[in-house]
Amino acid sequence: TRKDFEEQKKEAFEIWRQRSEYQWKVDFGEWTALIDRPKNSDNLEISELRNLILCGPARARTLLESGIETIEAINQLSENEIAQLTGFKAGLINIWKKHAFAIVNNRFTIERKPKLKDNHLYYDIETGLLNPKVWLIGVYYPPEEKFIHFFEKNPKRHPEMLENFLQFLEERDFPQMLSYSGTNFDKRTLAAYLEELKLNSFAVLKNDSDLLNQIRCKVFGPFYNYKLKHFAAKLGYEF
Repeated sequence: TRKDFEEQKKEAFEIWRQRSEYQWKVDFGEWTALIDRPKNSDNLEISELRNLILCGPARARTLLESGIETIEAINQLSENEIAQLTGFKAGLINIWKKHAFAIVNNRFTIERKPKLKDNHLYYDIETGLLNPKVWLIGVYYPPEEKFIHFFEKNPKRHPEMLENFLQFLEERDFPQMLSYSGTNFDKRTLAAYLEELKLNSFAVLKNDSDLLNQIRCKVFGPFYNYKLKHFAAKLGYEF
């Protein structure tokens, strides 16, 4: 029920809150310095260039050292000028130019639309913070125009929940299951948990496609990452 879901979510965030800073540093290992470092201690931390798609610390540093300090500069310079100053390849510069144009002009540009059908099945999973146990699967199936939730708080009853989910898939006709992560997280995690519980993972492995991989570097707009909540908000959707 919705009430059970809200209680589970509250418990999860409480576990997160109670973790000590020391424990997080143990988990982060070599990245611990990022926790302690002040935000303004490095130009890379405050550089707006980091907002460009595919622009990590090393690339941002190269741009800064080449005298390119803003997204506006990326938008104004030609691809050849940026290539001569930085040595970056044309493909990467082309992506930055398109993204910079979209940000500066506050508009969306679409290089290629994802090929979506009316009967694709959309899904998203939730797992424990410290383990890969899937306790919630949210599904949207357009032909039925409704959202379905497969939820179970008790791990001992997860097999029953997942069997109901698999039966739901078997009873419907759809060309693909679409998730959104950019890393096939939902597919990998769900398939692994099904196999752990000795349930059939073939349906998930066969039909899943990561929607983010279809739109990354093909849809540009005044957004700074493709995280679903941020990306959807820029398109006018509310969570």
